[in-house]
Amino acid sequence: MDKLGMSLELFTDEDYFSRMFRKSESKRTEHSARVSLKIFDIFCKHQGTTINEMIEMYQKLSKESDIRSICLSLDKFVNFLDQDHEGISKRKSPKTIKTYFGFVKSYLRICHGVKVSIDDVKDYIQFPKPRKVPRKAIPIKVLKLICNNASPQRRALYYTLISSGMRLGEALSLTKKNFHTNENPVRITIDAENTKTKESRETFITSEAFEKVQPILESKGDDEFVFTEYKDNIQAVINEDQVFGDLRVRLGLTERYIEQYFDAKHINLEELAVKYGLKEQRTILLPCKQPDFNEVSN
Repeated sequence: MDKLGMSLELFTDEDYFSRMFRKSESKRTEHSARVSLKIFDIFCKHQGTTINEMIEMYQKLSKESDIRSICLSLDKFVNFLDQDHEGISKRKSPKTIKTYFGFVKSYLRICHGVKVSIDDVKDYIQFPKPRKVPRKAIPIKVLKLICNNASPQRRALYYTLISSGMRLGEALSLTKKNFHTNENPVRITIDAENTKTKESRETFITSEAFEKVQPILESKGDDEFVFTEYKDNIQAVINEDQVFGDLRVRLGLTERYIEQYFDAKHINLEELAVKYGLKEQRTILLPCKQPDFNEVSN
C-alpha cells in the first residue's frame, strides 16, 4: 500500500510490451521487445538457471547495491549474443546486440526495479564493435537471375522495391487503393501507420514495374493486400525474408551483399535503366533506405 492507501499493481510483461507499443506506435518495436526477452530467457537457461531466478538474483544484488555483479552478468549476456550457439542461437550483429540489451535493461528497471545507469554500462559492459563490411552494388545479371526465378507475384514485389525505394514492410502493407494507376508514372501512397516515421509519403514505380504489378492489381479488391495474404505485417515480412533466403540458397547467391538487395542506393541504377529499358530514371532515383526487419531475422 502507498501513502494514499492505494495498492501498487505489478507491472507485468504484457504491460511492458504495451508500453513499448505506445511509445513508438509500432508493432515492430513491440515484437523486438518480445524477441529480446525471449533471447534473454534462452541465455538464462544456457547459464543453468531460469529468467525468474536470474531476475530475483538481480533484485537481491540491487538491494545490496552490488551493481557491479549485475552488470558483469549482463556482460555475459552480451557475449552470449556475440557468439554462435549451435541449435540454440545464432550470432547477432553489433546493432542487434545493442537493441536486445537496451530492451532487457529497460525491462529490468520498469518491471522489476533493477536500475543500471549509463555509467554502469560504460564501465562494466563491452559491446562488440560494428563490423564494417564494404557494400557492393548488385550486378544486373544477379538481379535478373533473382527476378527470373521468382514467382510472378514476388517478381512484381521485387521490381516495386527496386524502383520505388520502399522498405519491405511498407510494400507489404500496400493495398490496391494505394496505387494511383491513372497517373504516369504510377504514384504510390504509403499510409502513415505503415511508415517508420509515422508520416504518410509518396513514391513512384517505373512502367516496367507496373507491368509486373498490373495483373495482380486487376485481381484484387481496393482493400486487399497486393503482395501478401498475411494480415499481420511483421509475419508478412518474416515470411518474405524466409522465401528470399531460400531463393538465394537455391541460386547459390549467399554473399552477404545480396542481403541488401532491397536497398536501391547500392544498385547501378543507370545501368539498370539502360539494360531493362526503363525510361523514367527519375522515378528510380528517389531517396530510399534499407528496410527494418534485421531484430526479428537475426
